Amino acid sequence: MDPNRNQAVGALRLCVILPVLLHHTVPAHCVYGHFNPRHYLWSSAAILDQQRWTGFDIIEDYDDTTSCP
Repeated sequence: MDPNRNQAVGALRLCVILPVLLHHTVPAHCVYGHFNPRHYLWSSAAILDQQRWTGFDIIEDYDDTTSCP
């Protein structure tokens, strides 16, 4: 352990980075995900997985409601 490193700041960084990572990776696995090759900006995600889970929809919906405007 480095005595000059502040563990509280490290924990705060972790609490900020993980939701951002989650918010950007989960849409590829959501049931509602779609990709529109003609109008790329109308797509919900650039990459979609064939195996999807409804639980990720719940996580993504919760994350969208708690995000800053």
